[in-house]
Amino acid sequence: MARSNSTHMKEAFKGTWELSAQKEAFVKDSIERCAGVKVLDVGFGAGSTEYIKGSSGSHGFDKAAPDLKVEGTNLVIEVSGPLRSMSQKADLLVNTSKVEYALEHPELEYWFAHSNGVTRNREGVRMIRIGKQFRQGMDRGEICYTQFESRGMQQMFWSIPADHYTVCRFDTFLMYLQDRKTK
Repeated sequence: MARSNSTHMKEAFKGTWELSAQKEAFVKDSIERCAGVKVLDVGFGAGSTEYIKGSSGSHGFDKAAPDLKVEGTNLVIEVSGPLRSMSQKADLLVNTSKVEYALEHPELEYWFAHSNGVTRNREGVRMIRIGKQFRQGMDRGEICYTQFESRGMQQMFWSIPADHYTVCRFDTFLMYLQDRKTK
């Protein structure tokens, strides 16, 4: 029996779960501490370093659903990005299924926390807002579909220029959350 693509990818990245969980915890803790809001683990495996067999669907989760949710809001966050450090000027690569999920759920205010390597400082995290402006950037060719090899597999990503208007610094996002909380 052939494994599904999602299970195959999950197996290929099995050894990186601990590092990915560290990135997720850093983003969650920073948001709670700096913006003063409660962040919930809502995605399949979010908040855990444990390897969970099977697909997200086999555990009652939507494929590509986000990791985190700001309590009492429609704001959700997917934590992603390379496990190795890259130039701050390099394009940000985002998994196509995650973008597809975000665009199919316009009722959500969907953000990607793109963490550059396993960072312990906010400068290494950039936020990408996935919504109407992101879709317009795709339609205008500013955000491109690209192929990238990782762990011996060809994967498709959306490539977002680091200076694109849908990208902001993590500190800017934190100030946005603080402001939103007071309204």
